[in-house]
Amino acid sequence: MQISKVMKSICLTSIVTMLSTTAVLADMGQADGTNINVRVEASAEAEVLGQISQGTQYDILDKQNGWYEISFDGTIGFVASDYFNITMASSVVTGTDVNLRGTPHTSAEVLGSVTIGDIIDVKGQTGSGWYEIMHNGSSAYIKKEFVEGISLKSIPTISVTQEENLSNSYGVISSSSGLKLRKEASTISVVLSVIPSGTVVSLDRVGDEWVRVVTDGGQKGYVSKEFITIKDGQRPEQPSAPLGKGKFHVISWVGVPKEIL
Repeated sequence: MQISKVMKSICLTSIVTMLSTTAVLADMGQADGTNINVRVEASAEAEVLGQISQGTQYDILDKQNGWYEISFDGTIGFVASDYFNITMASSVVTGTDVNLRGTPHTSAEVLGSVTIGDIIDVKGQTGSGWYEIMHNGSSAYIKKEFVEGISLKSIPTISVTQEENLSNSYGVISSSSGLKLRKEASTISVVLSVIPSGTVVSLDRVGDEWVRVVTDGGQKGYVSKEFITIKDGQRPEQPSAPLGKGKFHVISWVGVPKEIL
């Protein structure tokens, strides 16, 4: 007996709904700031279990009335959604044999494929119709039209960098208060370090809003393009530090404005 197209559509919708609901249990997020209260109930008047800060991710169990229910120190806690961001949304694939690509372009290298019913972890979205996902421990991209999930609308928008020849270019940190080096090209990504003003860095990738750089110590990460000056030519020596024997000296952050991105 053949199954009609209508019945196939109904079955597919049911499967996607069921999997999407289940996938919410695997969502992850982190605090949007420092010393954010985790409470025993979804109420601002409830007892405080502890506090969390940006940089550590927690499993999201549910969302209700403006609160996220999270797994916290072996128990269940609640964090106000105004102070918590989703960083990884488990979602379901709705297409058959969908390609995963190295960059968000249909002509990019194919890294693998997924098919209908597969669960994927989405960590970002581009403005050009792609989701960034985790695949075999690395980033890959999939067209949005082949993915569904309850939490996808809360995933941060990312700026995708483009490959180009940067062998004759370098960057100089121009922010007077230093510049945060982040693990990913997102303002909610983990901060790896703060690069002092005037530091010369090597360029790895340059995008519209973010630049992936490499420090003299070999640390690689992303900085805001607004606060780095990109120059052509031979990379100069690192500027001498006025204090100490190393290239950099410790400075006091007292009175310095809020950290730049």
